[in-house]
Amino acid sequence: MYQQYSPLAYQEAKSIFSLIYDSGVIGVSEKELWRKFRTLSGELTLFRHLNVLREANHIVRVGVITFTYVCIGFAKDWALIAYKGSNSSCVNANRPTNNDDISKNPNISIVSKSEVDFSCDLMQTCENNSISFGINTIGETIAKVDSQAAHVPLNITKHSLSAAQKTENSYFIPRTWRHLDGTLNKPAFFSLLSAVLSHIISVPGISSIQMCEKFSLIPPVQILELIEILEKIFCVYKYFCKSKKASLFSSTKSVSVTTDPCPDDTDHLEPFPDAICKIAFLRKALK
Repeated sequence: MYQQYSPLAYQEAKSIFSLIYDSGVIGVSEKELWRKFRTLSGELTLFRHLNVLREANHIVRVGVITFTYVCIGFAKDWALIAYKGSNSSCVNANRPTNNDDISKNPNISIVSKSEVDFSCDLMQTCENNSISFGINTIGETIAKVDSQAAHVPLNITKHSLSAAQKTENSYFIPRTWRHLDGTLNKPAFFSLLSAVLSHIISVPGISSIQMCEKFSLIPPVQILELIEILEKIFCVYKYFCKSKKASLFSSTKSVSVTTDPCPDDTDHLEPFPDAICKIAFLRKALK
């Protein structure tokens, strides 16, 4: 993994991974890692190290507004087992995926089975007793179900699969502007998008955390995604402010704008002058 980098970068990666591993199931926050490894001598920055470790499935990143890094061995305490949609199969469930990828269902972000070893609950395997390949009793163990599932033909219907085969390891992230089948609920989507944009226009310079506090009834991950949508269609833009070190003669609220943000910096949102027009064009395009 680190063969293409210098020995110094490898030692730095070992130190970062050891700190995350020693934290156990609690994990280490991004700010704690930044305070400890903000100055590295190797050719990789802290966030590049974290990306390499995540791509190698050694650690996972969890959180919405603030991020925490957890070793993959403790990640099962941070994830849920969710039900598979009708368009999935036991073959697709075993396909390796990246934990940053979004599935075809926009409400679910899939975590690879190679990353986290989940044990299926025995009660879930007993929910469906109509399996066509010889399982006649509800109290059979998961191991027996898994051993017989290997002989299931590929064209078997979803109704003849056990509950263990109908589940896959995933993070469930609901979206208020989506129907249950995953299609876009246009009235709800534009109402929420317009509400978020209107508040940014009325309070220019507001931070993302303040936006989440303002719309407290909506999960923060949804507010952050709506802000990201507004950024991508160039309705709002984001800049970061770095607090200056206080001195005897400095102002109590002395800040400076930075183009190289750190975890401790505060983000601010500003609207573009033609933001309302762009929302109108988007609404017209989606009709």
